[in-house]
Amino acid sequence: MSACSDLLPGHADDELKINIFQTQLVRPVELAHPQTPAKPRLSLHQLLETLPSYWEVHETLAARYVFRNPSSSITSGCIPMRRSSGSTMSGGPEVTPPTKPSPTVHVEHEDGHQAHSLLQVPENLASALRYLRSPDRARTLWADSISINQANLPERNAHVKRMSDIYKLAYRIVAWLGPPTFNSKLAIASLNRYSAEVDYTSGLKRISAPNATHPG
Repeated sequence: MSACSDLLPGHADDELKINIFQTQLVRPVELAHPQTPAKPRLSLHQLLETLPSYWEVHETLAARYVFRNPSSSITSGCIPMRRSSGSTMSGGPEVTPPTKPSPTVHVEHEDGHQAHSLLQVPENLASALRYLRSPDRARTLWADSISINQANLPERNAHVKRMSDIYKLAYRIVAWLGPPTFNSKLAIASLNRYSAEVDYTSGLKRISAPNATHPG
């Protein structure tokens, strides 16, 4: 079980109101051929044995394999010029940091009656909730500052072990960077362009991404 909350509808200057409830973490049903076990991926060493001598293979932080020709800085997501036939390779496989807890949200019962309790939340979470709130319907979400009792150390430790499952099973993850400014669109566009040009290996080495327009 894990605590989630319904962010109740409201407008920009309305008080923040939530309804906290307990729910189970349900893993999605496998859609395609659940009875067929997935084929194991080749290891980096095994892949390297299938490549021409002038090619390298790297694993990115996103657990994808990227192939690189050091002489030209060209990268590819596909196995280049394999020497022998073999199994094909497929590529592998959003938390607000705590700040000063000054804002509060109203906690309500499921029947809509106010529970006469206020919950302190970090400033950046309160800001995010105002932007994420819908004007006409509740929005279900999980945020560590709300769903975990920060004053209860055993509870916090127990949830830390489940964080990976919570994020893996989330329908959507939102990373809140703060309210928009005059150059926010430019910043996001620049990040998108940069991420399309480079990849980082598991060893934090920067290489050109496959299909990069400016490899090097």
